[in-house]
Amino acid sequence: MSELAEDFVRGSQALEGEGGLPPAQCEALDEARRLGEEGRPLSADQLRAWATALGEPLDAAEAEGHAAWLRARFGEVVGRPWLARGRDPQATVEALAETLERFGPTTRLGRWGCAWAAELLARPLLVFRGKDAQALAGGPARLRLLVAGKLRVATYDLGRRRGGWVGGDAAAGRYQAEGGAEWIVEWHELLPAEARWRAEASASSS
Repeated sequence: MSELAEDFVRGSQALEGEGGLPPAQCEALDEARRLGEEGRPLSADQLRAWATALGEPLDAAEAEGHAAWLRARFGEVVGRPWLARGRDPQATVEALAETLERFGPTTRLGRWGCAWAAELLARPLLVFRGKDAQALAGGPARLRLLVAGKLRVATYDLGRRRGGWVGGDAAAGRYQAEGGAEWIVEWHELLPAEARWRAEASASSS
């Protein structure tokens, strides 16, 4: 299993309070990342196999319903060249949040589906940790705020190198790859959306 996948699994373990994930679950995660990276769709059969491996079985109708939704939601980017799949940050947040909502934001299958969608949209894995459990289950606005924050943690450059956050603020971040290369990513498009989501989250909790 890749180092990035191992980090994702560690986050999943913390959220679920588990001592470890079985090999079949790790293999399913690596497959999700690979299919997303290659721009390939998820079939109902793949979803059922993953759900079984994750201990969250789906019947045939549920799996086909999820697969049909994924085709409709991501059909315009499936199969496109990697560089042509990216979306602006607000649209990316909405797509990933809707994927989590579709499968259940606190379920393993939700996070595996999100892993596929993130790679499909040319974004690194979003790692959810134990401290994120409340926000994951806190409703649409809080979920989007959480995903927006996770989106800033790491980025890919045009050469598919992964860079981690090393400085900046909510509007722009500085990222550094393992080899030392650095780049700047601007997040200005996210700021108005985050202000709206914060207002919605506040209104729903009052």
